[in-house]
Parts: sequence; C-alpha cells; structure tokens
Amino acid sequence: MSFQHHITETILERYEHEKDIFSDKIRTVLERVSTNLLSIPITFSVALFGLREINEKWLINIFIIALFVFVFFSCSIQGLFIMELNIIRKEIHAKKDYFLKLLPTLNDYFNNISKPQLQKITLLQVLTGLIIVAFIFLCYYLICNYINSPIKDR
Repeated sequence: MSFQHHITETILERYEHEKDIFSDKIRTVLERVSTNLLSIPITFSVALFGLREINEKWLINIFIIALFVFVFFSCSIQGLFIMELNIIRKEIHAKKDYFLKLLPTLNDYFNNISKPQLQKITLLQVLTGLIIVAFIFLCYYLICNYINSPIKDR
C-alpha cells in the first residue's frame, strides 16, 4: 500500500468519524425539536380547556399572561435550536474545508457525504421556524378570542 493511499484512507476515516459526531448532534437537536412539536397541541388543548372552565375575568387574564410567557419562552428555546443548527452547519463546513485542504481531489466525496446532513439541518430549521409560528398563532388566537370577551358569551 502506498503512502498516498494510506493518507487518503486515514483522512477518509477521520471525516467519517466527524460525520458521525455531526449526526449525533443533529439527532439531539431533532429530539428536542420533536418534543417541543408535541407540546403545541397539548398547550392548545390545555389552554382552551382552562379558559372554558374559568368564570372570572381576572383569572382569564392571568391565564392568558401565563400562556404568553410560556409561548415567549418556547419560541426563545426554538430560536436557540435554530442557532445551534447554524453552529453545526458551520462546523460541518469548517471540517469539510479542513479535509479538502488535506485532500483536495475528494471534493465531490466530501460534498456528497455532507449533503444529507446539511439538508437535515435545513429541514430542522424550517420545522423549528414553523413551530415558532404555530406558538405565536396559538397565543394570538387565544388572546383575540378570550382576553376581551365577556364571560357570559362563552
């Protein structure tokens, strides 16, 4: 086995190892995003049930404020997930660039290996953005329908 072949093999093994590390990071973010995705229907159901059962206006206002704080907090966490995914994306590009400096002839190989991970990151960022929009819509809907509605109309 030639020295060049050995170096190529070693670099490819190192990149494969890095790819596995990035996959684990992406999987961790996916698990957190999916947990928050499940919280949307739960939050919506609890909010509607809670607002239906409350008969005093000041309690409804407190409930709405608490929901708003929860939605703000959840959206902030989702924003952190998006930033974390951007960091992972930058790390992938940095590692790819590093390995391309060592072995520029494998540009297509590194791009093909990185492409699925980068696509997952983009999909997760879009999904996370949709979760943020869903939470904001939920909060807006409940505020519009309950904060100023008379108790007797419900």
